[in-house]
Amino acid sequence: MLGQSAINVLIIDGTRSVTSVIHRHISSVYPVAMINNKHQIEQYLPESGLVMCAETDHNRLHEWLYHIRRCNNDIPIVIVTERLTLERLQSLLGYRISRCFDSEKITPEQLNKSLYMLMREAAAACQVREDHLLTEARNEQLQDHISSVSSDLQAGRVLQRKMLPDSPLVIGQSRFEYQALPSLFMSGDFVDYMPLDDDGRQALFCIADVAGHGPSSAMLTILIKSSLLQAQKSVYSTDASDQPDSIESGVFDAKNLAVFMSQLNSDILALGLEQHLTMVVGYLDNDALQTPGVTLLNWCIAGHLPQPLLQTPSGAQFLRGMSAPLGIYPHMEFEISSMQLIGDWCLNLFTDGIFDLLPEGGLSDKRRALSALASECRFNIQTIEKTLLQHQDIDTLVDDVTFLAIRPER
Repeated sequence: MLGQSAINVLIIDGTRSVTSVIHRHISSVYPVAMINNKHQIEQYLPESGLVMCAETDHNRLHEWLYHIRRCNNDIPIVIVTERLTLERLQSLLGYRISRCFDSEKITPEQLNKSLYMLMREAAAACQVREDHLLTEARNEQLQDHISSVSSDLQAGRVLQRKMLPDSPLVIGQSRFEYQALPSLFMSGDFVDYMPLDDDGRQALFCIADVAGHGPSSAMLTILIKSSLLQAQKSVYSTDASDQPDSIESGVFDAKNLAVFMSQLNSDILALGLEQHLTMVVGYLDNDALQTPGVTLLNWCIAGHLPQPLLQTPSGAQFLRGMSAPLGIYPHMEFEISSMQLIGDWCLNLFTDGIFDLLPEGGLSDKRRALSALASECRFNIQTIEKTLLQHQDIDTLVDDVTFLAIRPER
């Protein structure tokens, strides 16, 4: 004897003699509901897992099947009828009949075995439908979540772009311009430049690359922007600070640059995000040497690759000096380097995403390739970008790529 099933059998009572046979065979095994009116189909069918239709009248049988399939196109249907012929069987195939029995020949064992198999199939089909509905509901929730996250990312990208400076921008005697190619909505790359006095004699600039990319990395770029603005404000301020670890007002110098780097490093560690960043921060001073046409360049490289690439009449060179990245070690000392820029020069800075766009090879190979490319493109970042993206779809970038170019304004 088969165990009780959780799926009801709906018996359509068309012919009492046939129905009595069905009821006698299965009512003690399966939950049974019996109807004899087509209007009851819509009421009972949703709670049923299988329909047994007992009807000897050919036309009425087709009416029953039509109503069943109109309400449910998937439910298994078993036909039990008298005088089953091949012609009658063929006429029923269009209704996707699961089984068809002759009531005069079917035995209880055969009927129970067939019902057992159909019940298993019906249970499996029911589970598939439930899983499908659950999957659709979860997919809908996921799409809503993705849409919400996408909107947040787009808003974040708009805000992040508003933090970036105008490009190109002339500050004093220097011209600054950049190109930013984010791999996601929000970038872990950051670039900025700003005057440190009203006359543009001094200009502060930086390029940074937060480890990773996306929203978490983009959050640190807000801290960088805030720190740069605070440095600018401190230099502009007329109130001298008594704190030895604070930026002094008046003129930005190598000491102030070291203080800026140390303070930013401490601020990153204080956040506890366990993220670090590489960075190049520098400033141009057109008045420090009191010599027309000579600009003083001071810079600090905090783990950033590639190093800034300087083009002068004597050739191209990567700037030297390297300190550890920010956000790893407390109480760091940062190496500040300095040089004079005379005549026609151009300083290019890149984030390490550019390495992915260069030919395969080690770091030395990529440095040589980058130097050759920059020289070939005359240090024009638009030309460099166009050349690098000739064989690269911008939508498939695996890392953010940012370029910064600084040159004298003629």
